[in-house]
Amino acid sequence: GSEDFSFNHMRRNQYEDALFRCEDDRFEADVILETTRSAIAQLEMLQKELEESDLSGAVRLKEDALSAVQVAAIRRVYAHNGADLEVIKLLQLNPRGCIPRILKRLQAKLQQWSEEKVILNERCREIQKANYYLSLDHRSFYFRQSDKKTITTKVLVDELKELAGVHHEAGIE
Repeated sequence: GSEDFSFNHMRRNQYEDALFRCEDDRFEADVILETTRSAIAQLEMLQKELEESDLSGAVRLKEDALSAVQVAAIRRVYAHNGADLEVIKLLQLNPRGCIPRILKRLQAKLQQWSEEKVILNERCREIQKANYYLSLDHRSFYFRQSDKKTITTKVLVDELKELAGVHHEAGIE
């Protein structure tokens, strides 16, 4: 973990970075899709309960009817125009009128994001194909770094002096 400062991490090369970025993007897309599905399922359940209830008057949504993750999924859909907090407030005040509209919007966004996930998967497959074998070279950075150190002028001059000293001691001129 981050507390263990004695562990020396291997530096990632650019090919590994590309693979990790791709995996992060896929994970984010999966999180967005699953939270949206969860919000849809919860809203459908709430809508069914409201339809089956005998109360014909105004009904307010309980504070714990939606989890924080589900509220975040709804806010994500409406955040583009800054109406996300207003939609949540209206949902709590008038669930009968808001749930069908929010459900329709969430389902449309889920469909759109699922299609985008397919495109992302294709793009990630190409990135993995191009970068996988190159990412396996863990020593490339350290090899280049040590190679630069061993080919400096000072090191070469020291080696020549050492060889000259060995030849001089052996009597070879």
